[in-house]
Amino acid sequence: SPSDSIQGAVIANLVRTDARIGNPKRVAILYVNDAYGQGLYNILSERLTGLPNRGIGYPRRGDVRSAVQQLNDYDPDLTVVVGFSDDVTNILVDAAPQTNLRRESGHRWFFSDSVKDLGLLSNSTAAAQAEGFYGTAPAQGTGQAFKSFQDAFLGRFQKDPSAYAYTSNAYDAMYLVGLSAAYAQRTSGEVTGPKMAEGLTRVSATNLAPLQLTSSNFTQLAANLAAGQSVNVDGASGKLDFNDAGEAPAPMELWQVKNGTFLTVSSNNEPPP
Repeated sequence: SPSDSIQGAVIANLVRTDARIGNPKRVAILYVNDAYGQGLYNILSERLTGLPNRGIGYPRRGDVRSAVQQLNDYDPDLTVVVGFSDDVTNILVDAAPQTNLRRESGHRWFFSDSVKDLGLLSNSTAAAQAEGFYGTAPAQGTGQAFKSFQDAFLGRFQKDPSAYAYTSNAYDAMYLVGLSAAYAQRTSGEVTGPKMAEGLTRVSATNLAPLQLTSSNFTQLAANLAAGQSVNVDGASGKLDFNDAGEAPAPMELWQVKNGTFLTVSSNNEPPP
């Protein structure tokens, strides 16, 4: 999946330039105080230089009341919330009675990728607080293999994978693990980390016609890799063209909380130069 260096740049660009976000004059970044939250906070604060902003950390699965009170005292126009749906549910519930954090006071919310989980909207107070506001996540449905994945997911779980972040990315990741393991086993007789890594350098041969990463193509892809051939894999999450840093750059989607669910607004948001 695209790294937070991409997501952070996209969020900062949306905050600065997209009128739907509200053209804020003062921004708060409320982040979970772990490697994920700290990393995204650092990217955002750097990208928002020149726009007044303040970072406020809160503990994972801990008491968020102090952070919410600091947020209310700061009185931002917009709060970017970096965290997971369970903590963010508590944040929105605690923020509901705070004078400066009410919709009626002009306050707006913006959410990071891991907030996109229907668990957030199962709480009526949190759902009401989030209604109409936006967030980002790796774009869903950009790969041709997404339709077959979506149908299988609906059949198994009776839920649309588009309602969650990283579902198609996780699906692709497991297939890539399987392909790299097949390469390692067939070329060295054992499955090791270095040989799996070597196999993953052979899935992004963009000079070849792409093959969709589906169950029907897995055997052929594994056989090609086992024979020492490179392949060009496209996944349910999109193109899997890994660069020298080991990342497959991909667009971010802008989603909105709308009528008790997550609506994809656009799927082609990329960081500015």
